[in-house]
Formats: sequence, structure tokens, C-alpha cells
Amino acid sequence: MTAVLRRHIEPGSRLTVGLSGGLDSVALLHLLSKLAESLQFKLAAHHINHHLSANADAWQSFCAELCASWQIPFAATHVSVSRENKGVEAAARRERYRAFGQPQADFVVLAHHQDDQAETLLLQLFRGAGVRGLSGMPEVRDQESDVRNQESGIRSQVSGVRCQEGGAALARIFGSPALLRPLLQVPRPSLRQYAMRHGLRWIDDESNDDVSYARNFLRHRILPTLAEHFPAASANLARAAGHYAEARQLLEDLAELDARGAIDGDRLEVSALASLSEPRAKNLLRFFIHGRGLPMPDQDRLREMLRQLLSARDDAGVCIVHEGHELRRFRAAAYLVKPFVSGTAEISLSWQGETAIEFSQWHGSLRFEKVRGAGLAARVLQNNQLTVRLRRGGERLRLHAAGRSRTLKNLLQESAMPPWQRNRLPLLLLNDQLICAPGIGVDAACQCPAVEEGVHIYWQPQ
Repeated sequence: MTAVLRRHIEPGSRLTVGLSGGLDSVALLHLLSKLAESLQFKLAAHHINHHLSANADAWQSFCAELCASWQIPFAATHVSVSRENKGVEAAARRERYRAFGQPQADFVVLAHHQDDQAETLLLQLFRGAGVRGLSGMPEVRDQESDVRNQESGIRSQVSGVRCQEGGAALARIFGSPALLRPLLQVPRPSLRQYAMRHGLRWIDDESNDDVSYARNFLRHRILPTLAEHFPAASANLARAAGHYAEARQLLEDLAELDARGAIDGDRLEVSALASLSEPRAKNLLRFFIHGRGLPMPDQDRLREMLRQLLSARDDAGVCIVHEGHELRRFRAAAYLVKPFVSGTAEISLSWQGETAIEFSQWHGSLRFEKVRGAGLAARVLQNNQLTVRLRRGGERLRLHAAGRSRTLKNLLQESAMPPWQRNRLPLLLLNDQLICAPGIGVDAACQCPAVEEGVHIYWQPQ
């Protein structure tokens, strides 16, 4: 374990142990407490109270008393676990990792060991996972960006002080953490031997014996049977996870190479997919989807996504729903976008020189860039109460003083703006007349003369 710590931490690093009170996390906390001085890191502990057991509060008290006796700073976070959808295990894990996003530490240190890694690999195999799933738990990784303590209604307790703001007191002790698992090469029996040798106390969670949970079934029924015939089963399974992790890294490196010039934000060039072999194209498409923060589709769905993207005509309305997003194709590119529900809301705009104004209901912001002799006349913005709303149909703009007005529909089509973005574009109106379609143009009556201050207005989706 010392070698793992030396690989990742520096003198002065701040480590917070995820302390359940069970054997594994207690042994980890004890080990780290003995190494803190020589490796020059600061140590604390963080207990997550899921309130799923009648003993939950007693376990929290045990952890608090243990840390007090070892003179280790302690925090407890209370979370509410939904029993719906993906089950208690998945819900508890989700809330736990959200809570681990709270401490201001360099690392949240978890007690996952070699046998946990073997169980994870088997679970993923039985689920038909790909290389990413079979790579198991990494030794170290950054916290997911969507881990936010305010999302789970968290309240924290640090050194006996109740904090309604959700972990703020713990944040005053430490910084923004990554996850570190230094025990992945250590088998469970070795941890038990260590705990017994040092006279450690721990709690036993009765749910760990419930074989209706998939992981417990593997732990108590499957792996012991495997070990009778294959004594090194857990070690070899954990080693295999390491091989899959290397393969995953190679695939990600390849995807990064293929993505150069092919992916730009939420846009993926279809020609890049078409130029690759099917396995390599699927790898790039996975990379694109994962880069948007979405779970991976299964093999059949991924293949269908690729088929539709490659075979569709340029004017075809490809739209594949995946995890609350839409995979769309427009002309020669694929896009991943959030579904949008149009509305009739009208918002008054009084511009005071801001560079940006957010419109959360439309998932974006208007950007204002001051220029001279171009764009919308600044005096129009400054001296009038404008209205901002979405398209309703029938809007017209006269872009040239000597020309005729044209329908906004035609102007949008000529702009090569993807169809789904056209109905999401906020419009600026003065006295119910359209004067500016951001990114499209300004009505001639409100355009800035060459000698005046003007404003270019853009729409920036989230």
C-alpha cells in the first residue's frame, strides 16, 4: 500500500477515508494513521449514514468514537436513498459518491480490496459489459463532475457541529477530492489478519450477509466454490481486470486520435465514422457519447446508432433517444442534444451593458459583444424595453434597407442551423416586431450606423 500512496500523493496531501465502520475501512484508517507522519499527509474520516438499517445511527456513533480515540478529524453525512428504479445497492452507491464530492481533500480514500475487484469483474461479466466495465475499479480517478452535495439534500456533522449547508464545515478542513483505492492488491484475509493482530474493533453490517444482493451472492456462494478448485481465483480475476484496464486505455487513446478533426463540442463528423472500420467507428462513437457524460449504450443499440448515422440521407430526420438526450444527424454531422419543450413565455429585457444574460428556461445565454458601426444599435438596446421569446411562426426580418423583408424560416434554413436549434433560438422584439435573431441578423431599422456604438448578439446554448 505504501508504494501506491507514494505514486499518487505528495507531502502535504489531504486524505479523507470513506469510513463505514466495517473491517476493511477501519483497517485502512488504522494503516493510514501509521503512515501519515512518514509520508507527510493529513488524514480525516468521512462516514455516510444511509439510514437503511436500524443500526445506522449506532454505526455513525461508533465511527465518531473511533476517530476521537485515534485523534482523527471526523465528519458524518446523512443521505436519503431511493428504493426505486435500479435498486437499493445502486441508489446507496450513487448517494455515497455524491457525498464523497463534499470534502475539500486531495483524495477520498476507499477500502476496496482485491476480492472486491474480483467481485466487480464477475458482476460486469454477467451483465455482458464491454472493456470499460470489465476494467473494474481504477486505483485512482477524478470525482465525476456531476457529484454535487446540493443534489441529495445533504446535511453534515463535523466534530459535533451540525451544518445545514451540506458539508461546508468539512470543506473548511479539506479540498476537492479524487478517489484513491490503495488496497486493490490486498486480499480480504490479509486485512482481517491485520485487524486481528492490532486488536481493532469494527461493526458488522447485517446486509452484507443478505445473498439476495448480487455482490453478496458472489461473495458467499460463488467465489468460495471457485476457490476450492482455483485457489488463486480472486487474485487472477483482479489481475484480469488490470489487463482490461490497459485495453481500455489503448481504446481511449485510439479514440482520441480518431477524434482529432472529427469531434467539435457536441458535433461529430459522419465522414470520420464512415472512413473507419466498424469496430473503430463504434469506438469513436462511444468516445463521443462518453464525452457528453452519458452512459454507454448496449452493443445492439450502438450498432443501430452507427447504422442510422451512416446510411441516412443528408435531409433525413435521424433522432435516437438515449439517456435523456437525442442523437441527431444534420447534413454531414451527428449531434447529441437535450430534448427541448417549446413554450410561449415572453421575457422583458433591459440591457445594462452586460456581456451575457442567462435564460435558464431555454438552457443557454445571450452574449453581447460591443462593436462600432455594426450589429444592433446600442441605443436601441439601452433606451427600450425589449421582449425575448421563441419562434411562433410568421416572423420576418428586413436585413437590407433597400430590400424586402424575408421570413425568418427561410433565413434560418439558409444559415445551415440544425432544425432542432431553430425552435430554441430566442428572438428580440421591440413593440411586437422582430428586430434581432441572434446569429442570423438585425432588422435594417435597428442596425447600427457606421459612426455609432453597436452590439453583436449571439445565443450560447448550455
